[in-house]
Amino acid sequence: MAGWWLTARFAAETPRLSERGVDLPGQVTSIITLTGLTGATIEAGTAGFRAPLVIGGYALALAAGVSFALIERARDRPMQPPRLFRSAAFRTTMVIGMLNNVVFYGLIFALSLFLQHQRGLSPLSAGLAFLPATAAIMASNVIAARAISALGARRVIAAGALAMGLGCLGMYGLVASLVGLSVALAVTGFGIGLIAVPLTSALLGSVEPSRSGTASGALTAFRQTGSVLGVAVSGSLLASQGDVVGLHEALLSAAGLMLVVVTLSFRLT
Repeated sequence: MAGWWLTARFAAETPRLSERGVDLPGQVTSIITLTGLTGATIEAGTAGFRAPLVIGGYALALAAGVSFALIERARDRPMQPPRLFRSAAFRTTMVIGMLNNVVFYGLIFALSLFLQHQRGLSPLSAGLAFLPATAAIMASNVIAARAISALGARRVIAAGALAMGLGCLGMYGLVASLVGLSVALAVTGFGIGLIAVPLTSALLGSVEPSRSGTASGALTAFRQTGSVLGVAVSGSLLASQGDVVGLHEALLSAAGLMLVVVTLSFRLT
């Protein structure tokens, strides 16, 4: 209700472009790409990467992805204008947004199963264990707006990625302690909150105002793709290595990805 009231009170209506239409071929091929990629990654955890179903899933994702790119280049009004990707800053924000969600949502999935299967927590208790991370995200979202003015977007993104990486390494050494795990989760949550606000700022600064809606939609799509892939990869690791070893591998991989984000952040202007 509060969201509806705030939208009606403060959000300005944007002009409708009836001539845009619906890019149905682009939507269908993008859905097939994501479905094939995610499904193949999930099955690889139990069947192995050489399984025919897994190879077929990746082949389908590749074919659909190439088709999507060709369709978008050929259409007069594509769902995702290819020319936006000519900007290095735009491409970088897409990759950072995806990696950020790969790490965070993949860890939430892996930790949820670990807390229930290995620590014996109920689903409710396991969910409550993530409250410190949620509170930290809310706090850092507020802090990030002021930090951008003082430090610039790329430094804030780098600091957030560094915090997430340190939180993942902390969780690696503290999985035996629920208190320690909660503290490390809070550090990780603080990092993801620091990244979200300046990433959007950097994105909107890389495109012309008339394309801000399309750019924001693209970032959201890349983020959600990262969320799906993060859960798929974490699930694959847990299925192939077990809850404890799989969680450790997921944490180390997440820390490595955050180091990549730190490096990418300095490509932003």
